[in-house]
Amino acid sequence: HVMRIDTKKLKRLLLLNFPYIFVGLIATNLGEGWRLAAGANSSEKLLSFMTTLPVALQNPLPSFHPLDLLIGLGCGAALRLAVYLKGKNAKKYRHNTEYGSARWGTHKDIEPFMDEKPENNIILTKTEGLTMSSRPKNPANARNKNVLIVILRRHRSKRGYRSLLRPLFAEAGLLCKNIQYSELPEEHEV
Repeated sequence: HVMRIDTKKLKRLLLLNFPYIFVGLIATNLGEGWRLAAGANSSEKLLSFMTTLPVALQNPLPSFHPLDLLIGLGCGAALRLAVYLKGKNAKKYRHNTEYGSARWGTHKDIEPFMDEKPENNIILTKTEGLTMSSRPKNPANARNKNVLIVILRRHRSKRGYRSLLRPLFAEAGLLCKNIQYSELPEEHEV
């Protein structure tokens, strides 16, 4: 049984990792410059490194000394780690979506802002609400509780505002002490 190598996958893998390999090979010259620098302690070696670095960088080929390869491997891996962490920490980006594009919220999005007990929530829609607790479990989920309810009445509807608002205010009465509302006369309605 002969093992076949998928050339497309290999090519893709090499192209994705080429920048890190390239930086690692260039960094071997840094390792060579440090290795060739004279000095008994770090400060002397650092001063000497400034003179040996141009000599090490004159050779376009990487150094294959084990210590230099180790330094190159460390630099390439550090760059790969930095790119990975930067990509993982991109909280405001959604993949395959233009930056700044809006989307409809889901129940999962508002769930952290709702109380487990439905009676402790301000009704926003039939399924969503906002907790009335001034100190939610996660302080980052604390939100302003001022809510404006706007209800548009259909033209020539027989149903008045009172029949729509009464259930909302009845439930809100459990949470608030003083609630007042009034209706406009028919001739003022929009």
